[in-house]
Amino acid sequence: MVPERQHRARSHDPSARGGPRLAALLLLYAAASLVHFAHDAEFVRDYPNLPASWTRAGVYGAWVASMTRHTGTMNATILFEVTAAALVLVEALRQLVWHSPARRRGPGAK
Repeated sequence: MVPERQHRARSHDPSARGGPRLAALLLLYAAASLVHFAHDAEFVRDYPNLPASWTRAGVYGAWVASMTRHTGTMNATILFEVTAAALVLVEALRQLVWHSPARRRGPGAK
């Protein structure tokens, strides 16, 4: 391949940018998850229907209330985490499709 074509091919290859993008999304997800669990732990007594014996450590075991029973802040932290996880999933799937053997072979190749 001539150098100009190699450069053009590389510039359209998302794997050159995918690593940093996926890493950033994973960091975003980790931050969202940490904020969500920290909020849950700090306000474990405010969650409806949890046994009184649960402690901060118990928060990491389960969520038992529906969204209608959560406060606005509880729902916001849950939605932040779910959104971040969805972004990570979309990016991971995009990278899997981009790097699939069928795509590398090209259209119509067997």
